[in-house]
Amino acid sequence: MGHQSRLSMAAAGTAIGSYTEAYEFRSESLRNAREMIETAGIRGTRSMPIERTRDGLSRIGGGLSFHASPSMLDLVLPRIMGAAESSDLFAVAETLPEFDVLIDRVAKRFVYAGCRVGRATFRATAGGALEM
Repeated sequence: MGHQSRLSMAAAGTAIGSYTEAYEFRSESLRNAREMIETAGIRGTRSMPIERTRDGLSRIGGGLSFHASPSMLDLVLPRIMGAAESSDLFAVAETLPEFDVLIDRVAKRFVYAGCRVGRATFRATAGGALEM
């Protein structure tokens, strides 16, 4: 079913029905690791009462792998460099923009909100496609 998966990106806070940037991708490994905070006090029992727990930090991590094309680079490079495109030039900004990623893994859709690019690696071989 992985070959039927779909991936899309949009500006932070975009509604699910409004995603317009569809990407052809090679693989993805995005995950949302949520932290559970509990008081862990002494209560005379080992059971964990739900009213004494709460959600902690949510950390999105993982990677995306693409075969790059000029049109894809126009969409992705502003997220990597931090500044908008100006006549095929991409300036480096002090901060990186947040964006949301929507992945339809066929069985379920996942939205990863508040993503930022942590690292971008480009590689190619003679006669092959540019991978990022």
